[in-house]
Amino acid sequence: CFDVLRALRPNLQQESFYDTVREMQREGYVLGYLERDGEVVSVAGFRICRNFAAEGKAMYIFDLVTRQSSRSEGWGAELIGNLERYAADAGCAIVHLDSGTFRYGAHKFYFNHGYQIRAYHFLKRLTETVSAFDQQTPG
Repeated sequence: CFDVLRALRPNLQQESFYDTVREMQREGYVLGYLERDGEVVSVAGFRICRNFAAEGKAMYIFDLVTRQSSRSEGWGAELIGNLERYAADAGCAIVHLDSGTFRYGAHKFYFNHGYQIRAYHFLKRLTETVSAFDQQTPG
């Protein structure tokens, strides 16, 4: 999953990836994927949680990405469908996710799958560390 996720999260480091995922899993994170001929083509990381804004139990998708060379082949649609079924089976009332403001292709994908923009996501860095995500610009 590392190579596919790195396309979305360029700050990931191979050396710490496994340990980081294991730690996140202890906190409820689930890493799911689809593969073709033994190669991972689409990856999603999510958590089932409860909060007042979620209208009960909810799935929050942190990461959802398909290998660049496999996009527009239906892998993302299959994966998001699997996630929605998993959420429904887990008793979730809603699925949440965030998408970077500059990820226009992803926005179109989510709109096409019935997702709506319902909120702004605010962020305040508490450290001086700058990630590759912070350096992205629209267009």
